[in-house]
Amino acid sequence: MHQVLTLDQGGRPSRWSSWEEAIVYKVKGLIAWSLGDETPYHGGVSRLTGEDTVVTVPNIIAVANEVFDGRIPLTNHNLFNRDNYICCYCGNQFCRGQLTREHIVPTSRGGANNWMNCATACKTCNNRKSDALLEELGWKLLYVPYVPTRAEALILAGRNIQSDQMQYLRDCLAHNSPLLTRVEFG
Repeated sequence: MHQVLTLDQGGRPSRWSSWEEAIVYKVKGLIAWSLGDETPYHGGVSRLTGEDTVVTVPNIIAVANEVFDGRIPLTNHNLFNRDNYICCYCGNQFCRGQLTREHIVPTSRGGANNWMNCATACKTCNNRKSDALLEELGWKLLYVPYVPTRAEALILAGRNIQSDQMQYLRDCLAHNSPLLTRVEFG
């Protein structure tokens, strides 16, 4: 399924839109500017001319008056993607059903439910840790939690990302983004 990288009017990545949504933006004149390759979509036959209807949609669109607050919701899906499905304690990669959201400082001990206090853990490690603090067990995290940027979140959430879209998102990444070492950019 083709997805369109949707930006706010200032060029900041906002979200993925379906091609149907992008066509609506185009027909309503809501695209402030665009980049990238265009994909043609064939509609029905025009009653007036008898010709096939074709609408082209760019791969990257900036929507007029689009506003994005920049916050990425902390969900298990987003967390597991950020951490590449790797347990923060044993370092093994697991499928989604074998993972849990780990609160580094347990909520029962005042820990927050936020990006900086949460990491991906396998169920075995999470159960072994229980509500202990890392120093009580002599454990260390194998990676440092971070708050993903919108560009990072879109890369992690995207499927079938076109090369022009990936390049745009890559250009939005900070030089120290963990994704630069994880994602192949061709």
